[in-house]
Amino acid sequence: MNNFIERLPGVLLRLALMPLVVIALAALLIVAWLVLLLGLLRLVWARLSGKPLQPWTFHVDRRAVWNRFYPKPAQRQATRHSDAADITDVQPKEEKRSDD
Repeated sequence: MNNFIERLPGVLLRLALMPLVVIALAALLIVAWLVLLLGLLRLVWARLSGKPLQPWTFHVDRRAVWNRFYPKPAQRQATRHSDAADITDVQPKEEKRSDD
């Protein structure tokens, strides 16, 4: 009897989680069937229209990502203000010379 009471929470947890697992698996299967159906519809439409079937691809331009964080020197200078004439709120101080 003691052994039964120790195992009861585990059994109840498994019984409670079983429907959730079945629902999640059914949802995944439904999504897989829908993707398959969509692919078959695209294939049939491509055959009927005489156009080649374009693959589903996702293009990532890695150079654009790299250039965003590491721009070329010409691009860096265009974004920085290096011209002293652009600065208007700073008054230059005169240089003091020490005559030694």
